[in-house]
Amino acid sequence: MNSRVFTLFLVYTLFLQALSVSAQQVISEISTHTASPDEPFTVVFTLRNLTTKKLYVPDFGPLDLRSGPSQSTSNSNINGVITTEWSFIYTLSGHRAGTYTIPSAYAIEKGKKIYSKPLQITISGKRKPGQEPRAEPQKEARDVRAPEMYLVVESSHEKAYLGQPLEISYCLYANGVGIYSFFNEDLPQPENALVKLKKEMNEKKFETGTYRGKRMQKLVLLKFIVQPVTVGTLRVPAPSLGVQFEKEQQNREQPGGMQDLMNMFFGSFMDEDRPIRQRLRGNALSVPVLSLPGTGIPEGFKGAIGEYSVSASMPDLDVKAGKSIAYTIKVKGKGNINLLSELPLKLPAGWEVFGPQVQRNVDDSTTIPAGEIDFVYSLIPQREGKTYIPPQRFVYFNPDKGIYEIGKTDSIGVNVLPGDRLNTVETPRSDAETPAVRSLPGMSWFALLWTAIGLLLAAVLVAVVLEWRKRRRHKITRTGRAEFRQKLVALQQLPEQEIYRELEKWLVSWARERMGIDDVYTSTNLEQRFREQGLDETRTALWLRIWKACNDARYAPAMAGDARNWIEKAKQLSDY
Repeated sequence: MNSRVFTLFLVYTLFLQALSVSAQQVISEISTHTASPDEPFTVVFTLRNLTTKKLYVPDFGPLDLRSGPSQSTSNSNINGVITTEWSFIYTLSGHRAGTYTIPSAYAIEKGKKIYSKPLQITISGKRKPGQEPRAEPQKEARDVRAPEMYLVVESSHEKAYLGQPLEISYCLYANGVGIYSFFNEDLPQPENALVKLKKEMNEKKFETGTYRGKRMQKLVLLKFIVQPVTVGTLRVPAPSLGVQFEKEQQNREQPGGMQDLMNMFFGSFMDEDRPIRQRLRGNALSVPVLSLPGTGIPEGFKGAIGEYSVSASMPDLDVKAGKSIAYTIKVKGKGNINLLSELPLKLPAGWEVFGPQVQRNVDDSTTIPAGEIDFVYSLIPQREGKTYIPPQRFVYFNPDKGIYEIGKTDSIGVNVLPGDRLNTVETPRSDAETPAVRSLPGMSWFALLWTAIGLLLAAVLVAVVLEWRKRRRHKITRTGRAEFRQKLVALQQLPEQEIYRELEKWLVSWARERMGIDDVYTSTNLEQRFREQGLDETRTALWLRIWKACNDARYAPAMAGDARNWIEKAKQLSDY
């Protein structure tokens, strides 16, 4: 009995040890809790089992940073549990007597902040026997350049239209300083906009820039691609950033040279001056957001904003009737090109169309997303002869000119050849032959009986499947009706533009959860997919019209009437 209890206790202890080892933590340690004035001590922050290697270091306050951070890494295997640690080591000292608290450091793992424990250090009022005050090193006479640092929020546009993409950057301009590190970053995202992170902070890549007419070193901390979703003002809150730096110095006797060049980029890292910690606060930024012109909207406008060109192509100009051929429309340019999902086609009579398949090649590294999108349709001609694919229109709003523009493809002539036909031979029949009584050679009455039974079972199976689809369609319809009405009631207190935006998001979410369609913006043949999931043609068409009308109303307030009309039709239908 005792041996069994001991075994269970041992297993439980090892399990707790392994669990504590494998946990994700930010650990803080200090070499001593008591030090004399100017006596160095060590503070270590360790990232345990974290994928990120970025540590947000606290402000050490009145304590002096003598060196650091130096970094080290280690791996261990305890009871089969692998532990990875990444450590940041700082050497500090205190000049005045007192008890000081070193705040928590933290790291961000999958959007969650993980904090260390705060530390305490007591600086006594007496020096240790034999300890001399810290001596300042002898230096040559130097000129200390006046340090300059500015935290600036910049926008690629002074004004923007609703839905127009623009670039927001957080930049640090500096002169006369050598930057060590940053701490306590607070770089908030823009408000009232769709935001996509474009570039993360990199402390090492400086470039030359101009601020207030003066040439300075420039460091881009963050970049966002932003698309305003409401008319009014796109607001970026004021950022703040802690900077640890030292003043850059220049030798009087040897101006210029390699040392001055190194100081310009790296600062005087070899200097023994104590680093300075300073908190910068940047400017808040407001960008006016204009609505798209409500008059003169060409037919076919689907919210495209930017500068584009459009072309069409076919791999072959000869095609047999009944055979499919690819028809590609290429949209090339810059703007909100990532939001383009489908182009309406106008074809002559006698053509069937399927698709499109969307192929994207967009570069997000530029100031405004740029690239090209191919919309590949499958066309099937049904009539023979010479015919033409008419020019296709692509309507977009040019924000630089402030007008709507129309791009057109060229007309393409297609020669439709006779299609393949099955060769059938009809056997002549004599007048004396009676077709009503003909025996089936090679088939017995037993085989006929089993054939009849098989057909009967198939008919029963088809009836069961149709009934199941009917019941499922009614269930989806009832659920959709209730949720749709509840959503409209919940949105009544919002502004009209917000209603369209929220309603469109709900429709997309409903299609994903109830219909299994991951992305309605890039999906093809939505009507067919809805029909396969149990929605009849009327309800499918109604859903698509409401969704597209809400999407159009978001970017063109003048088109809100169309959205209101379709929403009212949906509310009036008793079975929706």
